Amino acid sequence: MSRQGKPTPQPPKDDFLIMRLSDYEEMCHISCFRMNREKGNRQLICFKFCSECLADEDDAPGDDEGAENWIENLTDVDEILKSFQWRPVGENYARAGTSRASYFRGKAKTASLAEAARGTKTISTFFSIPKDPSESIEFYDTTRDIDAAVEQLSAYINQNIVRQESRTKIEPWQLLQALSVCQYFEHLKAGMGKMEASFEVARTYYKSQTIWSYKGRSIRLWADYYLANYSFPVFKQGQHSKVESVIEDADIQVAFKSLLRSMNDSDRTPLAFQTKVNSLSDDDFSDDLFDVKEIKPQDISTKTAARWMKILGFFPTKASKGWFTDGHERPDVVEYREKFIADIMPKFKRMTKCETEIRPVLEDDEREFVVITHDEVTFYSNEGRQFFWLENGKKKLLPKTRGTSIMISGFMCQCHGFMSQGELKSYTFFHAGKNRDGWFTNDDLITQFNGLVDLFKELHDGMDIHIAFDNSMTHRKIAPDGLDISSLTLNDSTKKRKVRDGWYMKDGEMITQVMNNADGTVKGMKAILEERGEFYFNDSIRTLCRICKLCKDKVTPAVRFALLGTTRCCATSVLQAQPDFSLQREWLREVVEDVGFNIIYYPKYHCELNFIEMTWGWLKMKCRQRCTYKFDELKRLLPQLIDNELPLWLIRRHARYCFRFMVGYENGLKGPLLEYAVKKYSSHRTIPSGIIASLEEEYEASLKSKKRKFYH
Repeated sequence: MSRQGKPTPQPPKDDFLIMRLSDYEEMCHISCFRMNREKGNRQLICFKFCSECLADEDDAPGDDEGAENWIENLTDVDEILKSFQWRPVGENYARAGTSRASYFRGKAKTASLAEAARGTKTISTFFSIPKDPSESIEFYDTTRDIDAAVEQLSAYINQNIVRQESRTKIEPWQLLQALSVCQYFEHLKAGMGKMEASFEVARTYYKSQTIWSYKGRSIRLWADYYLANYSFPVFKQGQHSKVESVIEDADIQVAFKSLLRSMNDSDRTPLAFQTKVNSLSDDDFSDDLFDVKEIKPQDISTKTAARWMKILGFFPTKASKGWFTDGHERPDVVEYREKFIADIMPKFKRMTKCETEIRPVLEDDEREFVVITHDEVTFYSNEGRQFFWLENGKKKLLPKTRGTSIMISGFMCQCHGFMSQGELKSYTFFHAGKNRDGWFTNDDLITQFNGLVDLFKELHDGMDIHIAFDNSMTHRKIAPDGLDISSLTLNDSTKKRKVRDGWYMKDGEMITQVMNNADGTVKGMKAILEERGEFYFNDSIRTLCRICKLCKDKVTPAVRFALLGTTRCCATSVLQAQPDFSLQREWLREVVEDVGFNIIYYPKYHCELNFIEMTWGWLKMKCRQRCTYKFDELKRLLPQLIDNELPLWLIRRHARYCFRFMVGYENGLKGPLLEYAVKKYSSHRTIPSGIIASLEEEYEASLKSKKRKFYH
């Protein structure tokens, strides 16, 4: 049985190997070796002598030729290994080394002695300490008499192996050290060189594989030192002064806990704790704590601060989030995304690479391409951190509501970021809500855009400017005076509203139609169609409803024709087919295109293509870090972050990140595979086209690797 009480396998890895020397069975000498098969070395463990040898001392080998020959044969480990036999270790066989319990008992004793000696002066204060001869090894002269050293080493080995009654307390590694040096001297006497001899001994005793091994150098140093001093160098491993961490002191722990508890939950982070510790003084604690303890913590890193916080009982606690799904891969969305990517990707060749300032090579009729993207975001005064370092059993109570909001509507390009000229800025604040500024509508967006047109033209003079918006319903709204079918009733309206004139074709001639009655009211669908001669169904006079169920469900004209035999199912469907209503542009498109710009809409649910979204995320992160749960502080913080702290290189990095997504969609990637490709090639402007075929195999391999790490 092993020391832990577990049965010993036959033969196990790291078990004891019992060896009988077949050439000297009359000595009844049994040695115990432990084989470490993973590292390939052999370490002498313990010794056992039979009762006959111990009873009759005269029969035991002593300082004679027989003992010397026995030692020489003992070093031939390769021959000895042939006679090895595996046997279970009995209770009479002692183990060498230090058990786990003994190790911690020694550590406790050392700690108590160190505590008792705390504050006392060292002996070097009163006396000069001579230099340890082991630190300056004098290399021996080859003319010295090696025979004397071999004779003394043989006596030392014989004393500690054969004569148990006079055996001094030495470790197995010390005996192996003496054996290796003795064999090294024998090789030198036989005419071997130092390097060859040391390598041969290291290979035999320590399984060293190369002539430049560490053990070979150690054997040469041991031999040099032994010839100079007739002793071995002092082994200093584990004898250095024991230093305990400051955090292990109970009083320091109490003081640091009080310090952490005094910090605001939102401010309690490893970085903040590190800053506090690195600037500590006794003024921060009562009773002059550090003077009493006679210690002063050294500067610590953020990682050490996090480890100390866990020792003190403060752990990161994160509020969990739910998951949701959207229409990212809906068929109509995918169709629009493919059309969007096919339209915009060729234009990127005409865009300046802002991170390298490389301008595109243009043809005579081409202009440089630039995208000015737009988006809105809302910040809340109580939108603080959801992740806190809390003491065990403690909870952080957050406000029940998100607090007062402030909305930002901004335009941004990757070459300038948020644009400004004097007091004019490309972003605006809006206090949305009842009894405040109301609700942000297309009217507010159009007003903001019209005020920035001159700024856009000045900063991007002569460029092909594209204004990009997200694909929301509000951005698709038709102008208030536009030909909007959804705002028309079947009969004439009673409300007065100005509507622009329409037109229709008759006998190849375009005829203008006034949409308002003489009293200012708006004509209904019936009156408009009757004037055009289109108010009929299936070539027969029949009353049409305003809108049928098929049109409400947005059924395509082809399906309606298959079901009804005609597309003239209601007044709405007939008006939609009229040229003036079908060519009616959205309000935003009209305004943008009328000033000479182009407009594009991102696909729905594809915020990863709009780089301003990542800028909003950065701003929200900064606001959470500095959240004071006060609206006035939020109003002061946001302009400071945008104007002074938001770096341009970060905006360009966000734009490059979104461009890699577009390249991935262009190459047919999507889902987790696309995300993997974007992260893998984060240092590239684009995803290399040559790796698309092998990318899926790499992704599968990475998933398997993650699973192996998880289970191991």
